[in-house]
Amino acid sequence: MKKSRSVILMLYLMCSFFVLLFIMSLLFQTLGYWVNGGENIIFFVKDNFYLYLKVGIVGFFVGFVLWLFNVR
Repeated sequence: MKKSRSVILMLYLMCSFFVLLFIMSLLFQTLGYWVNGGENIIFFVKDNFYLYLKVGIVGFFVGFVLWLFNVR
């Protein structure tokens, strides 16, 4: 039972950090673009979606490292 909880915790950490970094990178870059007078924000987000995805994928590794070293 303990191993099952550990795997669930690992998946939770990995997915939550992915979502956190993905949304943070999307929001902060889009807001920075908008504050600086950017136009066509939808096209800007569409053009940089791969970048947001790459930043979000780092969250999987961060979650795994936190789980691996038992940081809670």
